Amino acid sequence: MKRMVVRTILGAIVGLVAGYFLFGEVAGVRLSITDLIPSGSASGIGGAVRNAAGRLAGLDQIRQNILLSGAAGAGVGLVTGAVRKR
Repeated sequence: MKRMVVRTILGAIVGLVAGYFLFGEVAGVRLSITDLIPSGSASGIGGAVRNAAGRLAGLDQIRQNILLSGAAGAGVGLVTGAVRKR
């Protein structure tokens, strides 16, 4: 059981890193990790401008793709952990 959990976590990490390298680029420029983490402070003019810029750059779609890559990696880790256990 422990081995399966470790493989699942490692798969998720590998998937997130792969997703970042596959999808974390806008107009030839790699986004920083802090750009991809949504901030909770969306109040005021600065927050509105940041949200509008994020929408134009497609940050929500990029975040979703990276998270889906992490989920796929976790799934692969879970399956390989279950198969290897037998």
